Amino acid sequence: MGHCFSSVSVGPFSNGRSSPTVDAFLSICLKEIEKDRQFRVSAWHRSAMYRVLRLAARLEDDPLLLAAWYQTSPIAELDNLTAMELVSRGMATAVMRFLRSIHSGDRS
Repeated sequence: MGHCFSSVSVGPFSNGRSSPTVDAFLSICLKEIEKDRQFRVSAWHRSAMYRVLRLAARLEDDPLLLAAWYQTSPIAELDNLTAMELVSRGMATAVMRFLRSIHSGDRS
């Protein structure tokens, strides 16, 4: 995202978010994503989005940039699909594995 996803080289998690403010942050991000959709997402889809965004929030502390990454940035390792496309196809686990690989330094 701003610091990590916008460049080819991805570093370790930048802010280690784990405080209760993560929920408020993700709420802003989810609202931003839903604002661009013509329908509300199902409870299952929202839960999967939340899990992916919770991990991704460790990499980006701006909810607008996080929402933009989720919706528009293709992930090369995952067939150049966006996180949103992958989650909508039931592949949230693959996105979370990708994000964890960034955290562990397996992806450069």
